[in-house]
Amino acid sequence: MRPDSTDWARVGDVFDAVADLPPDARADALDRLCRSADGHLDTHLRAEVESLLAADTTADLFGEGMDTDH
Repeated sequence: MRPDSTDWARVGDVFDAVADLPPDARADALDRLCRSADGHLDTHLRAEVESLLAADTTADLFGEGMDTDH
């Protein structure tokens, strides 16, 4: 299931909150932030944020290997 447009704002908010955390601190933050209104873990939200975090890490690693002086 993909999030609707309302959920994308929430995905972005959670991503922004955890992206700069050390990787070992992200799991606890995601557990805390990816909750539905009734307090249950929102697995779809967490999966979307984790997917973005993985893509962000890959992009960072790819960018570090590029020679931008040319």
